[in-house]
Amino acid sequence: MEALDPTKLPTEVVKLSHKIIDITRSVFSPKLAEREAKAKIIAAQADVAAGHIRTQGKLEDLGRRWFMEEQMRQQCQDEVIAKAIAGVHDEQIGTDTPDPDADVVRLLLDGAGYVSQEELQVIWGRTLAGEVRRPGSVSRRTISILKTMDEHIAIVFARFCSLACYMTPIRNEIIDARVLSMGGQAGDNALSPHGLSYEALTILSEHGLVVHDFDAWRDYGPCYWPPFPGYNTFPFRHQGEFFVLRSAGTEAAPTPPFKFHGPMMTLAGIELSRVVDAVPVPAYLDQLRSFFRSKKLEITRAKAGGTSS
Repeated sequence: MEALDPTKLPTEVVKLSHKIIDITRSVFSPKLAEREAKAKIIAAQADVAAGHIRTQGKLEDLGRRWFMEEQMRQQCQDEVIAKAIAGVHDEQIGTDTPDPDADVVRLLLDGAGYVSQEELQVIWGRTLAGEVRRPGSVSRRTISILKTMDEHIAIVFARFCSLACYMTPIRNEIIDARVLSMGGQAGDNALSPHGLSYEALTILSEHGLVVHDFDAWRDYGPCYWPPFPGYNTFPFRHQGEFFVLRSAGTEAAPTPPFKFHGPMMTLAGIELSRVVDAVPVPAYLDQLRSFFRSKKLEITRAKAGGTSS
């Protein structure tokens, strides 16, 4: 009888939603004890100070004010956790998946305590779920940037994500994410018709989501099929689909490098793009096809591994 290899046994799985609950509960436990202790101290201080503190003739209840602030923060945190759980549905996760860094989860929950807008709560919830799913997927710097995001910035960034082309050697790896300006200069409002004016790009840059050089280029030679000598072909993702470049019609293939310009995301932007829904923008895709044809190229749908369909 062949010996059983324990390394090839199937990994037990649990619901991702259950793990999110367990992780957040473990982080909250010491915080709850700290809150109870602070509450008793502040309540006692309030009793002592009650006879001395008056504002516009009204007794200022320090304990109650503190409790109200804590309740608001806790409510926001609970809503973000609820959105994280709702967003994963019945997704499962292996029991061998390591727990995320407790400090990162604590930073996420602390920041979530100041987010009351539903659209932003969804982003925070998805970021939390993503960190539990893939520990290390969000950095401390990204969390600090996320704290500065308001509803307007979120809308502009979502537009950028919807227009972006993502170079993806591996399905969960992104080495470049940019919006191709298709022969124009983004710094001169070439992307303004698509909702990304110079002002909008500057806002994203100031918040650490987009690199300030809006007209930098990237070689798309690796996205060409069949591969050129010295290139490993992999696809780029756009509006939720994978594509490779091919020679247009019977024309001879141009020679790489294919220098395509456009504003690119920072590493923090790439991390946050994973939790933003890409909305189809057919007009931009049509224009992108026309741009590639002007370069004697066409785009063909492909599998994530790079093989054209």
